[in-house]
Amino acid sequence: LVINVNDKVSGSANGGIALNSQDGLVGQLAVSHNNLLGNSWQSGVKWEFGTRTSNFSFNFTNPYFLDSSTLVGADIYLTTKEWDTYEVKTNGGSIRLGHPLGFLNYSKFVASYSFYSKEYSILEGHENDASDILVELDDSGWQNTSSISVSFSRDHRDNIFFPTSGSNFTLYNEIAGGPLQGDFNFFKQIAQVSWYTKTIWKLALRTKWRFGYVTGYGGKEAP
Repeated sequence: LVINVNDKVSGSANGGIALNSQDGLVGQLAVSHNNLLGNSWQSGVKWEFGTRTSNFSFNFTNPYFLDSSTLVGADIYLTTKEWDTYEVKTNGGSIRLGHPLGFLNYSKFVASYSFYSKEYSILEGHENDASDILVELDDSGWQNTSSISVSFSRDHRDNIFFPTSGSNFTLYNEIAGGPLQGDFNFFKQIAQVSWYTKTIWKLALRTKWRFGYVTGYGGKEAP
């Protein structure tokens, strides 16, 4: 019995430059690997940088924890975003636990816990332009958010790195504060779906829809 095995591409590195009216010139560098150390571990580093934005993220996922179908993972992120009158810094991370759904192909259920700190700072010279809520956030300094979330997703793309057909659907629910402590109490729901269609040559067209809803509770407003 002779078995011929062809290795597939398990990692990728990419970069890009974009220009928009809000952030100006923005660059992006990303490196990811889908079979780290030959253990099917998935990991990635992404850095987005510009004159008004800086986002760094690192993720690690073991999709077959202890040789089972259970997924475990962690994320770390450091972001800075500057708007017209203020700046927002966010530092935090999360841990994840998931499992595929046997009754529906290409789908999984993931639960996670997140903790992150956020700081709002009014830019110099814009003190008179800030709203009362923004002034209150600026005076509060770093504030913490502690939350748990559950999500359902179905990924039917033909390739996770360079998809040309299929779809990717995610339904996300998050609740923060209350018994979880933290400075904010809110409930959030997000639904997102992307469709990929082959066009000419090696080009693909993506159509993406995203809907969200967030509200505060317990007498506190959502951040």
